[in-house]
Amino acid sequence: MLSHELYFLSFESATMKIYVQRPTGIGRLYNFDVEPTTTIKQLKQCICEKDCYNEQNVQESYFTFDGDILDRDERTLMSYGVEDNSLLELVDPNMKFRSCNNTGNRFVDVCSTKGLKQAEWSRIAPRWRRAGHGLCFEGQCLNKECEAYRHTVIMPIGYQKFDILIDTDQETTICPLCKY
Repeated sequence: MLSHELYFLSFESATMKIYVQRPTGIGRLYNFDVEPTTTIKQLKQCICEKDCYNEQNVQESYFTFDGDILDRDERTLMSYGVEDNSLLELVDPNMKFRSCNNTGNRFVDVCSTKGLKQAEWSRIAPRWRRAGHGLCFEGQCLNKECEAYRHTVIMPIGYQKFDILIDTDQETTICPLCKY
């Protein structure tokens, strides 16, 4: 006579603390105690409950984490690699400042020197390649009438508070020659 035994394995889901930031003017930070098996949809519901945030806006929104877009509502936090003390960003695609479409890009880790690029200063450079003190951005001039057309230009921002996602507009990120 054969004996069959059935074993059930129980996996206890440990809760973890995660943080969610809304990239609005105040950049509100929320913290949640969730399980790794919490779905994206469930996390969106938690945000609605915590802040009376418009449920339709939250459902249209998505999270970003570690350079990835977490937009599949049925997937779990664990499936996206979210761990204890992770920081997610809640992105509302209807917000005006989100038009730059940089979300989802990975940024250089400046803690190591692998991502840094150092260049020698030059005394001879085209006018559109002159850097100023403080923060500078690079971009490409798209004005066909400009001397710097299709060249990489330097846009000096200087020493000021500057959020690349919010403060980028037609007045700050322009060609230094044609102002386009």
